[in-house]
Amino acid sequence: MADKRKISTPRGCVVSSNGQTAQLIWNPDFTPRRTKQFSNCQKYVDEAVLKYSSPFVPMETGVLDKSGILGTDVGSGEVQYITPYAAKLYRHPEYSFSTRYHQLAQAEWFEAMKKQHRDEILAAAATYFD
Repeated sequence: MADKRKISTPRGCVVSSNGQTAQLIWNPDFTPRRTKQFSNCQKYVDEAVLKYSSPFVPMETGVLDKSGILGTDVGSGEVQYITPYAAKLYRHPEYSFSTRYHQLAQAEWFEAMKKQHRDEILAAAATYFD
């Protein structure tokens, strides 16, 4: 996957005040280091969302759950379930979902996953930055 996001820094500048002059120069390593950290962190978050959402995804044949893996470009920041019926199942909590394979199956599976794993994902994501 080609990184779509790149962190950039502004140009350096010279600041003068009360006869004193200071020059701001950005560390040349800042941009590539932060871009790599952000990219690795985003990949982790995308993978964690797929992993932790899986038990909440309604399952009959497994196609809906697998469509999340197939429809997601890990690192893009967008997890997509690409079956034609994914959006309909996601938005209708009144449906009665089988719990034969996934005991936690429900609509709005991402929201349910966040309730249980949000803090864990955020804590792990923070470790990608120094």
